Amino acid sequence: MLITFVIIIIQILTLPISIVSIVILPKDKSRLRYLILTLGFLSFNFFGSYFPDSSLNLSMLVQNIFIYSSGVFMAGYFFVFISKEFNFNFNRMFNVKILFFGLIMSFILGFIKRVEQSGIMY
Repeated sequence: MLITFVIIIIQILTLPISIVSIVILPKDKSRLRYLILTLGFLSFNFFGSYFPDSSLNLSMLVQNIFIYSSGVFMAGYFFVFISKEFNFNFNRMFNVKILFFGLIMSFILGFIKRVEQSGIMY
């Protein structure tokens, strides 16, 4: 838990630097992609480490939706970020649409399986 907390603090400290660099150079798409990646990692680390927690006034179903959604977003956006930054050209079978479809399907199947196993329906 301490390591995750330190990583979250480091990510929070990089946010103002990233925002200032976007204000200075607004036409640089690379800086915007980096900001989105940082926010995605921040949300993934936050939701993954502090949820699910039964002591919160938030239902377990909503907490699990936050956890899984941030994970799916990070997996998909990290692929997009790497492919855009390094100008990778993939063939027709390995493109972003197929990746997102696969991630969404695994999210739905994994989430339904987890909800069934835990009995959390409210």
